[in-house]
Formats: sequence, C-alpha cells, structure tokens
Amino acid sequence: MEEKNVSPFQFGLQLLKRLVFATVICMFVCFSMSFLPEYGISGYIWMSVLTVGISGGMMYLHAWSVGDHDANAVQFGRMEPFMLKGLFAGLYLVLFVSVLAIPLALSIAGILPIDFLPFYRLLNSPLLGIINLIHPYGAIPHAEVLKTETTVYQAATAGMSWGQFIGVILLPLIYLPFTTVGYIFGYKRFSIIEKVVYKN
Repeated sequence: MEEKNVSPFQFGLQLLKRLVFATVICMFVCFSMSFLPEYGISGYIWMSVLTVGISGGMMYLHAWSVGDHDANAVQFGRMEPFMLKGLFAGLYLVLFVSVLAIPLALSIAGILPIDFLPFYRLLNSPLLGIINLIHPYGAIPHAEVLKTETTVYQAATAGMSWGQFIGVILLPLIYLPFTTVGYIFGYKRFSIIEKVVYKN
C-alpha cells in the first residue's frame, strides 16, 4: 500500500507523537540521572545534552523519513516540492507543546491554585535540564517557603518571574533545527550515519 503524502499539519502531529514517546524515555533518563544536579550547572548541561539528543534525534529521524518519501513523490509528479515543510511542521509541533504554557501562566498569576511547574518540568522532560538552568527547582523568595513541623515545601511556580516564564516557553523552538535540517537532508538523501560510519 502506497504511503500517503502528509501536510505540514499532519507532519506536526506525527512529530508530536514521537515527542510524547521521547518524553517518556527522557523521564526515565532524568530520574536515573537525578544525581547530576549535585554537580551544579555542568550536571544540568550533561543532562540536557543527553535528553535533547534523544528527543531531537527522534524528531530528526522522522523528518528525514518524510523528506525521503516526499522526494520520491516529487520525482513521480505526485506533489510539488516544499523544502520548508520540516520547518512548518516543527512550528506546528512548537504550537502543540505551547499549550502547556497556559496552565503554567495561570499558576504564576495565582489563578490556578496549584504549583504547576513540577508538572510542566515532568511533561517537558527532554528540556528539564535547561528549564532547571533558567529556574532552579524551588528557587523562590524565602518568605514564600511553606513550613510544617517536619517538612519544608517549596512552591516552585511562585518564584518564577515572567522573564523566566518567557524563556521556558520558548525552549521548544530548539526542535526546529532538527525538523528543518532532517527534512532537507532526507529530501536530498543525505545520510549523516552513512557519511560517518561508511566513510572510506
């Protein structure tokens, strides 16, 4: 059965499915690397390199596959070439992911009566290390630390500034180079793996 050509919107939905799968993998990775924050900024950087590499790699591979398929479709006259398809699909992906910014903004504004940032971090596990660099976990004004007899609770969202919020919600843009370059390389049948592994 012939594979159907996909629109940038459908392409974006496919990328979202793969990002959900990558997020589950990165959740386990982040839990297994929970010791890295003890090393400070360098620990978060290493975590980010690994998790962004996993999620970005999955975005790249799917974009490469779609680009390769579209090259065949163009060759046989089934569609017109659109080299920015990977970019537009990536923008749709960013738009889908940005929905999570709504409850985060409501939480910062005090409208949503829960500390949403821990959930936001978890649902954005591929970017967790970078999020923690922008806003360290529990980094809030001292007066906002809630104390009980046995435990100290830190309302992480309450300490996030609107500037940090903007920085955090822009992070999914990091996927655009993976989807854009992946699609173009796939369309041109340029395989990095072949160049690296089978060189000479």
